[in-house]
Amino acid sequence: MERHLLIACYYFPPYPSIGGRRTAKLARALAERGWTVHVIGAANPYPAQSRWTGETRHERIRYYPLPLRYPKPLLYPEEPGLREETLGLKLRARLAAAWYRRTQQGRIFDPTLRWEAQFTRQAELLLDQYPIRTLWVSISPHYYAWYAARIRQRRPDLHLLLDFRDPWLRMRDFGMQSMSPGQLARERAIVAETLGAADAVTGTSEFNVGEFEGLCKPGVVPEVIEHFYDPAELQPYLDAAAPPPGGVIRLVYGGTLYSDVEPALRSLSAALTRLQETDPEGYRRLRIDFYSHQRQYEGLFAAHAGQVQFMPPIGQAIFRELAASSMILILHAAHNQHIRTTKFYECLPFGKPYLYLGPAGGNYRFVREHGLGAAFDEAEPPEALAAFLSQAEAYVQAFRPGLPHELFSLGRQTDRITALIK
Repeated sequence: MERHLLIACYYFPPYPSIGGRRTAKLARALAERGWTVHVIGAANPYPAQSRWTGETRHERIRYYPLPLRYPKPLLYPEEPGLREETLGLKLRARLAAAWYRRTQQGRIFDPTLRWEAQFTRQAELLLDQYPIRTLWVSISPHYYAWYAARIRQRRPDLHLLLDFRDPWLRMRDFGMQSMSPGQLARERAIVAETLGAADAVTGTSEFNVGEFEGLCKPGVVPEVIEHFYDPAELQPYLDAAAPPPGGVIRLVYGGTLYSDVEPALRSLSAALTRLQETDPEGYRRLRIDFYSHQRQYEGLFAAHAGQVQFMPPIGQAIFRELAASSMILILHAAHNQHIRTTKFYECLPFGKPYLYLGPAGGNYRFVREHGLGAAFDEAEPPEALAAFLSQAEAYVQAFRPGLPHELFSLGRQTDRITALIK
């Protein structure tokens, strides 16, 4: 009998968002294992397409894009830094937000707020047409998980799987932190109703699912299924890996530099100043390369321009740079100090030590407890980090990872999610 699965993923490719990456790769892996995967997502409002669009082109993946039904001025740009926030754009966004607040209940920054009718109609059509037993929702956004829960309430034989890439009430985005007490109470009721209908709950970290204690139905225990790396994606770069030139200690960072990561960057700059004073030769051998849209932080390292470079993102080629690094720089801000991102796991197969800088949260402890490298609290005095950087060459030569990266491969996580599908 042919196996069918229904996935709701708002950011499914070609929508150009990292939010679609996890579900796109899992959908492809399941299709290759014989599943027919039906996916409801949002129509792409941008000229650009997701870098994972090609992976979703499979005869067993059937995609059903729905109209946005969301004010376009409130959407994020497809890539940070590619669209300037002009005065006109800001004005249109404020007018749209004012209109939305007057006409809608709930968090206006959740793009699925006005999706219920069309989402329910499309989901019910597919559930009636195909022998689908499981509806899997990729979260965030959040409200369409609530709509899926209402479908589950009407269909007792349906198995509802909620996969939290992001937390819900703990999240800083989607207007979560600007709710009034009344809005927060309403949101908590929505969370309770949604979790109370779920038959399986997963999340990418303990932080993401920890807020749901006591909300799930009896017998449902939230399970952590972390992000993962795709061996097929990384293998060409692993095969061509070349170490830095002799005597050079090269740290590489690739990705977004969020606004609240500035304390970690200031800590690094102060440590470099201290290293320059105490070990000029060690300082001379050090090189730190940032590949990021957020060039505004370059000024924090003006005194270290010979050692620190800021360059634009280079897409998949960042894996080439990671393969050619001595250490991989992990910078986490206050808002994601407990959330291990996709990049965290994609870096593991390179076998390089991590250098974590940020708050002493869950990720700080994870790096230390699992022998993945060195971790420094951004609040520590710079002397400790400077002393470490002075001895970095010996540390890199002696490093052996303390955690098998195979635990976080696409194949392993596909096995785990498959066990939760009916």
